[in-house]
Amino acid sequence: MKNPLRVHICVVGFELDRISKAAIMKNADIVYLISQEKNDKGKGYLDENKKRLEKEGIPVIIEFVESISDLSNLLGAIKKIIGGQTKENYIYINISSGSTLSAIAGTISSMMLEKDMNIIPYYVKPKLYFEDFDESNKKKLKKAFGGLEPRSIGVKEINEIPTFPIRLPNKELIIILQYLQSKDGPVTKKDLIDFSKKNDYLKTMRDTNRSLAGKLDDQSKNKGSDEHIDESKQKARDYAWLNQNFISKLKDEWNLIDIEKIGKFTCIKLNEKGKKMLDYLNY
Repeated sequence: MKNPLRVHICVVGFELDRISKAAIMKNADIVYLISQEKNDKGKGYLDENKKRLEKEGIPVIIEFVESISDLSNLLGAIKKIIGGQTKENYIYINISSGSTLSAIAGTISSMMLEKDMNIIPYYVKPKLYFEDFDESNKKKLKKAFGGLEPRSIGVKEINEIPTFPIRLPNKELIIILQYLQSKDGPVTKKDLIDFSKKNDYLKTMRDTNRSLAGKLDDQSKNKGSDEHIDESKQKARDYAWLNQNFISKLKDEWNLIDIEKIGKFTCIKLNEKGKKMLDYLNY
């Protein structure tokens, strides 16, 4: 197979021409069809699109999700496909092939990942809609399509959609969010400081700002220019570093965490927005 590839991603709803004909017209090299694993009402459309594409010599890979009515499922499937591509490939996401939700998933994925990959969402405008035909012609069309009733017929034009990158939290903030997600009980500021000393990425970040963070670990107490820093100063600097680099950003700038007092401890937890953010990032 040639390189780079024109990779198409389509969520299969109740469309035929908008999926297979559009991909053929755009000279797709490979097409990924996303469908629901169980109780799929669009199974016939999945099979027919696959048949049409393979007839034209275009390989088809089917990615099943638990539900095509779940945004996280769709985002997960799309990112999984994109993650398996080389940076040279051109990835086309059909945002007109499924529901409104699948269009949202395709658009979000494009904006989240376009800085790293060549991603182009596109919209297929049909020539006619099935509902525009009278009953007699509907019966003829249904017979011609093997009993299927696609929502639209033909391809009038294909429009590539311009997108703009979504601003996402920096890597260190995502690491903290994932740590919070992994814990069942309350997480204190001390817990986060201890975690920052063990995580390789955060340790490197601490090391670049030692004047604020203090020593990285117990071994550093007898090394370097930090020898004069006593335990209380180091603790104060650790908390200042945590508040400045993580807590204030996650709470005030991103609104992804809540802070509450439990006894004498200040505890941090993900709020609903934070959980949704990780749903979109952790696929």
